[in-house]
Amino acid sequence: MNKPLRNILTFGDLCRYFEPAHNTPASLSRRVYKDTACGAWLSFVPINGRKYGEHEEVHPCVVLASFSIGSVVEGSKATFERKFEPLVPVEAVKDWLEELERLTSEAWEEANGSEEGEAWADGLTVEEE
Repeated sequence: MNKPLRNILTFGDLCRYFEPAHNTPASLSRRVYKDTACGAWLSFVPINGRKYGEHEEVHPCVVLASFSIGSVVEGSKATFERKFEPLVPVEAVKDWLEELERLTSEAWEEANGSEEGEAWADGLTVEEE
């Protein structure tokens, strides 16, 4: 039986938390993007400084120096990012994802809150009168 994940230290911990299809940077990034309304991104820096290819398997035991989660708000200049250090509690990551969704939603509404913006958010196009 697996113990509940409490802290994130390794690439494997990130994968346990986000549950990507594969242990690759691309799969992890895709999972974070798809699981957030704001289309968040994730980047990580392993403690050994190695750069992994997008589709290269990363061993679950690779220790992280840090990882960041952020988002860019379409139609504005707003960007949000938070860097996490090793052994960050999973609750802090969960809290940031909730805060990120709130911040990006507010920034989007501020930048795009017109009828056209609302229709665009729903995937529709607004015809000019």
